[in-house]
Amino acid sequence: MELNNFERFTSNRRYIIQIYSICRRKSRYNDPNCRTIMLVAHIYEELIKVKMENKLMGLYKLAVKSDNLTSGILKRVIVGNIDYERDFEYWLENSPNVLFEEDDGDTLIWVGRQVRASIGDTGKYPDLIGIDSSGDLVIVELKKGKTPREVVAQALEYAAWASSLTYDELNNISCEYFKSRSSFENCDLLQAFKDVFHPDGEDDIQIEFNRNQKIFIIAEEVTPIIRQVTSHLRTKYQMKIFCIEYKVYKI
Repeated sequence: MELNNFERFTSNRRYIIQIYSICRRKSRYNDPNCRTIMLVAHIYEELIKVKMENKLMGLYKLAVKSDNLTSGILKRVIVGNIDYERDFEYWLENSPNVLFEEDDGDTLIWVGRQVRASIGDTGKYPDLIGIDSSGDLVIVELKKGKTPREVVAQALEYAAWASSLTYDELNNISCEYFKSRSSFENCDLLQAFKDVFHPDGEDDIQIEFNRNQKIFIIAEEVTPIIRQVTSHLRTKYQMKIFCIEYKVYKI
């Protein structure tokens, strides 16, 4: 067997076992390809054993017809092929709290979607921008499938643009966005901030908007190189840049 066919054969357990048997019958233990196949076959069999010994149930949704949980039926949930990046952007826009840990109880205020960002002599459009409870600007870049190599550079460009925004500029962006959001109709950024994060009516709130920028890269699959680069930026340069993977399930 040629080495360039090795990966194709090892991707199929049946072929591995067949070739393993051929190698044994012909006693071709000195052939390096046969030795490799035999080793892979042994490892594969051991992995199958481990998988079966530690097998977990899949993901299920409990469907109940009444308040009695004992009447529930488990319906299997499967991963769906997502072809609706724009739809997911809407879902994220409607659920700003999902960017944070569930126990934090934190959220943010979206203040713009696909806002034109003047970067150099070009115009680019970050997917979503928002303000968190600290007044920091949150930038979200959403990708379908795997994260491309250039996504970090793209996010840093957005952060460079956003870092120079004054309160008045942010307020103008926010007011334009709020026109399409009934919850903040006829409301400026400071008032929206108070309504969300200080609903008790404190009038002497002192907040400095856009002191820092936080970047979220969200994709179905965050590649190892993107994880490594963003981790380096966080640890070496204290940049607030984070990666989140998402999967869409369906029943």
